[in-house]
Amino acid sequence: MTYAALRSDSNVLARYLQFLGIDPNGKEEQIVAVVLKRSPRLVVAQLAVMKAGAASIPVDHKYPADRMEFMLSDAKCHVVITETSCMSHLPKKMPHDAVVVNLDEEWDLIRRGRDDPLPTLPSERARRRAAIIYTSGSMWVFEITLFVISTLSLFKKSTRKNQ
Repeated sequence: MTYAALRSDSNVLARYLQFLGIDPNGKEEQIVAVVLKRSPRLVVAQLAVMKAGAASIPVDHKYPADRMEFMLSDAKCHVVITETSCMSHLPKKMPHDAVVVNLDEEWDLIRRGRDDPLPTLPSERARRRAAIIYTSGSMWVFEITLFVISTLSLFKKSTRKNQ
């Protein structure tokens, strides 16, 4: 994949996410789960989520169903980006009525969108989370690491959340 293809594909996917309701100017922070196998498509999706103005949660498609359901529910995901090979691992009912975007089935439609650069995110968005990563802490208590996007750099904040 070339940098030009990465830019173009992430721009059209970001615009599609905004079409689905991801609003970088919204008062409420929006979360997008990315459930994809490791591939260039995963990089495109992660970049598109940031460009759209949402925070992403990378979710391993091999996670047990109850763990995946907990993560999607706890984070209140608005959208789940996935592919056909990962669909069977997703919860049967999406928490919070999250919209599922299957890139294998929807890419032709998504690709028809504009691939020009998105406007710069508003400065207040720079203080919101860019990514949320759940890890297994000691005694099976989930630890959440938050990455906050800033105009100058990424700052790491760690918090601990009991189940």
